[in-house]
Amino acid sequence: MAEVAAVFNYGTSEPDQMREKLRVQLDAVLATDESSRGLIANISDVQFDTGRYTLKPAAQVSLTKVANILQEYPGLKVQIEGHADLIGGDKYNDTLSEKRANAVHDFLLANGVPAANVTTVEYGKSSPIADNQTASGRQQRRHVALVVSGDVIGSQPNKPE
Repeated sequence: MAEVAAVFNYGTSEPDQMREKLRVQLDAVLATDESSRGLIANISDVQFDTGRYTLKPAAQVSLTKVANILQEYPGLKVQIEGHADLIGGDKYNDTLSEKRANAVHDFLLANGVPAANVTTVEYGKSSPIADNQTASGRQQRRHVALVVSGDVIGSQPNKPE
């Protein structure tokens, strides 16, 4: 009976098993949180300099690993969410966060992730993850998050929670 339980993993569906396996893999590379939208990978080293959207070398290393993981799961979708701090106007920050998301998008595609599986969205200065009153908080706000979802892991992307 134990062999049967091990094979079928009673009480856990296949998408749940795939989701947990993927979460462990992603979490080994970058901080990954569970969400009803999917797995949210906040890449701490994809924090951008003020007014910039260039990927830092550490970000390129992490994103190469993420691209390799994503290729193992052909049914996954990745929504890349670009964010900005409060320096500058709304239009400026929307454009900047769009360019940040596109930089990650282009890097993932160049590293083998299918274009049909990757979308981008810019949030500008909405959906903050830190206070804008300190340099450290503003640095944290200049980031990109990856929302990894799909039927294979039992979730579909939507707006931030």
